[in-house]
Amino acid sequence: MSREKAKVTQNREKKADSSLGVGRTSHLVRPLRGSAPADRFDTLRLQHAREMAEDYTELVLSLIDDEGEARVGRIAAEHGVSHVTAVRTLQRLEKDGYVILARHQPVCLTAAGRRLANRARKRHEIVRDFLIFLGVPARIAELDAEGAEHHMSAITVRKMKEFMKLGGSND
Repeated sequence: MSREKAKVTQNREKKADSSLGVGRTSHLVRPLRGSAPADRFDTLRLQHAREMAEDYTELVLSLIDDEGEARVGRIAAEHGVSHVTAVRTLQRLEKDGYVILARHQPVCLTAAGRRLANRARKRHEIVRDFLIFLGVPARIAELDAEGAEHHMSAITVRKMKEFMKLGGSND
């Protein structure tokens, strides 16, 4: 990679980390500023953008781990969307600094994309394991965790993990 492209990638990664709140407060939901409906929708839109970024980067990481590469067609098939939709979503993620796209090449994760994917994967595992700990069947827990993981704050996920470590005691 050329120095110029490396510098652009680093800048995109920094922008990506700040745009979705990645870092120390990465999984905190932005507090509501007021009671106006527009404020609540702003928070919801942010959550959905984060959810999409996490889902795509997590899938890219899984495909790379399992198959050695992540192709757009495979990503589209896994998400149940058209090739065009997958490309457009990946282009947004590239603009935000999470992936690198090149025509007719596999999708690559940037360092920021890999961090986001790993955090999403870990959070998913904690939520799934917590549901199983509560007695939810594994198959159902896996499905439920997929939707819930994106809308939980870091403190909620941390408390789930602590609760399981304590064996279910709230002391």
